[in-house]
Amino acid sequence: MFFVTGGFSLLIAIPQTFAPRLIRSRFGDEITRIILQDLLESVDPEIRRKINLRCNVMVRDGSTLKMRAAYPEKTDPMGTIEWTTDQGCCGLAVRRQEPVVLNLIEFRGRPYESLLDPEDELPKWGITRDQWEHTRDLGSIVSIPIFSIGPSSAIIGVLNFDATGSKEEWLECEPYTKEQFLKRTMIVRRVLGLILMVQTNMNAL
Repeated sequence: MFFVTGGFSLLIAIPQTFAPRLIRSRFGDEITRIILQDLLESVDPEIRRKINLRCNVMVRDGSTLKMRAAYPEKTDPMGTIEWTTDQGCCGLAVRRQEPVVLNLIEFRGRPYESLLDPEDELPKWGITRDQWEHTRDLGSIVSIPIFSIGPSSAIIGVLNFDATGSKEEWLECEPYTKEQFLKRTMIVRRVLGLILMVQTNMNAL
């Protein structure tokens, strides 16, 4: 893990030092997309196609979560609207400061009204009607908080996976699949943390 994070740190530091800010930012986004592609390709291709598995990275700006990169790029349901740390699986992961897995099969394809509590009429996961219209086809979501690297770490982003199928169809389809998958993402999120830190520092300049 040291060599993985160290290698990516060096890779990012080169364009950060010698390239213009816009190019450096795009370089970081491209590295992020490569990482997301690699993560998805670790899942069986047949399963991946069957459940339309996708992933994305959100960057945290205060209480707002904004899309930074996605793979596949043109199949991201959450990038066109804004999310907060009080909404959805991504917000829940930030608040709990740990990975969150949601099974949405019982709500998939249903109208927004099905999310409302019968007593207080508040929606599940705090999501709005517009947000639900963009995600109602999903059957499962996994959100993993991304921490900054250093002595005083903080959550600076979220790594998300979503699928039209249930979590049993891909994350728990075989013994130890979930354990191995989450173990791998725990390593990768350190690299993503480094990338987001570099990009955040560039924006502050």
